[in-house]
Amino acid sequence: MATDLEFQIQLALGHAPHSIKPLSGGSVAEVFQISMPDGDQFVGKLGQSSGALLSEGWMLEYLRNNSSLPVPKVFYSSDQLLKRAAAAVI
Repeated sequence: MATDLEFQIQLALGHAPHSIKPLSGGSVAEVFQISMPDGDQFVGKLGQSSGALLSEGWMLEYLRNNSSLPVPKVFYSSDQLLKRAAAAVI
């Protein structure tokens, strides 16, 4: 599945990640640590076209903008791919 994730990231951002490592967790999608060539680190989720990741992306952005919770920034969200910062800025 990491090959699909690399392809989706390249489509979304215009360049391929340096490395992708699987992480544990994720109830609606596979979860990965994504390292970009410039050193930026992200967490990505790759799932089926159920809309769950699009809803999760919306929810995270809503909480980030409307609460004091430490919520990571969402960089990209679609029905199959969610890409967010590796950690919330506190």
